[in-house]
Amino acid sequence: MRWGGISQAMDDLRDQRGLPWVKDLTKNLRRGCSALARHPAFTVISVLSLALGLGVNAAVFSLTRELLLRPLPYRDADRLVRVFEVDRLEGMYPGPVAPANYFAWRDRISAFDQITMFRRVSFNVSMASFAVQVEGFQVDATFFPMLGIAPAIGRGFTAQDTQPGRDNVVLLTDAFWRRQFGANGAIIGQSIVVDGMPCTIVGVLPASFSIFRVINRELQLFRPIVVDPTDPEQSINVYAKLKRGVSAEMASAELSTVYASLPIPGHRWTGGTEWLTTSFAAKGKSVVLLLEWAVGFVLIIACANIANLLLARGNARRREFAVRLALGAGRARLIQQVLTESLLLSAIGGVLEEAIDQHRTILREAHRLAHVLLHHLLVVGDHHGASAEYI
Repeated sequence: MRWGGISQAMDDLRDQRGLPWVKDLTKNLRRGCSALARHPAFTVISVLSLALGLGVNAAVFSLTRELLLRPLPYRDADRLVRVFEVDRLEGMYPGPVAPANYFAWRDRISAFDQITMFRRVSFNVSMASFAVQVEGFQVDATFFPMLGIAPAIGRGFTAQDTQPGRDNVVLLTDAFWRRQFGANGAIIGQSIVVDGMPCTIVGVLPASFSIFRVINRELQLFRPIVVDPTDPEQSINVYAKLKRGVSAEMASAELSTVYASLPIPGHRWTGGTEWLTTSFAAKGKSVVLLLEWAVGFVLIIACANIANLLLARGNARRREFAVRLALGAGRARLIQQVLTESLLLSAIGGVLEEAIDQHRTILREAHRLAHVLLHHLLVVGDHHGASAEYI
């Protein structure tokens, strides 16, 4: 007994044998599983809190990665710029371009290799079997070629398709094609009614295509854009591809010079460019970081709740720990046991989060809600049919 008791002597002898930590770990794991099983309410609440906190953080981080970290999935993305107009008098946020100005300077800018325009539109689509309202774009014939996107089935738009009276053709997204037409490859050439006008389906876009990055906001249909070249309202979005060796600053300087020569009353408007990657990151960064802080705070709350539960449970186990200390167990061994139980909770929470992720139920909903939030916060709003910003 002068060595501290039989149990302590056995522990000391065991520690002197090879690889004692392996046996200790196995023993602690068994004891930890048994302890957690004896308190199912504590275990379930802790694991669910941790799993949900990790799941929401994983969903938002994946959004952050796609929005801010990955490069744009388009050909020559490092040469793509957004062209905008700025009100000199009111200092408005850079917004859409007036068609009258666009057609006045389009052929006078030497910095651009390619240029395209588009606007967002809600379409009413109907066939004999369905009638739905969908979101889509009206785009120039150069829109998809400039981005390096070719239809998976059929053809894209041509310059003739953007002429008045000849724009009764449509491109479908892969998701819309599969959902409404059952991925029927014979759909090319068939007719659907769009906004009361019969339109011919000429192609289906590849499944990998999105506007822009991963947030395609359920865009499902594209039609050629037809604009009045004399329209003075800021109603179209303009993107361009710079010539090699030309910077966005050089293009902006040329645009400013050309705008100064345009017959704009009072020279109220001027133009500029910014890199698409910079535009998207600047527009979405603050919102995404806000989401990161919010879900990080949720995870901190979950961890704090679990810590309180562990403290309460530890207080309830004071008698157990006192008995084990009296029987000769060292404080280090008790600490190892508590840490093992905490690691078990973390591991079970992580496994459950992964299982939820695999089933795509809760995390998919969290991801969708994050996208919806970004949709409401990042879209500046429509201005005569043109959204001021897209990501």
